[in-house]
Amino acid sequence: MQRNETDKRQHNPHLTRPQKLRRNSYERLHNPRNHKSKKKGRNSRMNTKQLRELLKELKNELEIPENEKIRLILRPMKTKAASISLKNGTIRLNKNLIPKLDPESIKYLLLHELIHYKLKSVNHNGNFQKQLNSKMEETKIRKIENKIITSLLELNKIF
Repeated sequence: MQRNETDKRQHNPHLTRPQKLRRNSYERLHNPRNHKSKKKGRNSRMNTKQLRELLKELKNELEIPENEKIRLILRPMKTKAASISLKNGTIRLNKNLIPKLDPESIKYLLLHELIHYKLKSVNHNGNFQKQLNSKMEETKIRKIENKIITSLLELNKIF
């Protein structure tokens, strides 16, 4: 098996310490993972603590009793932005998608799943739509849903 070019550089015994440090600095500087996105609203990542606080606020807003525990789990998902288990009271958010979304879209995802929890139904029937529209304008909902779908497609390199 032949090593690729980067493997050869890493195992070069003739590099001096300063050369290795310069190479590592260059790689760190030019690695896209180390830079925040320059897109509007995307440089403010929400951490888990902020997500839990937002979940608590939305629970109060929807008048879900505080003694009803709802777990929040971040995990990578290929086709979904979020999901809920009514049986376990668990909301799962797409770990890879959350950093790409603005806070308003994240709030919508949590609100959407909490309404499912409150109604004890996974259907998007009239009652669900009524609850959702009482908390957000329909045009705003459609815009946010489009943002989420676009981000999900970009994440999976479909779009």
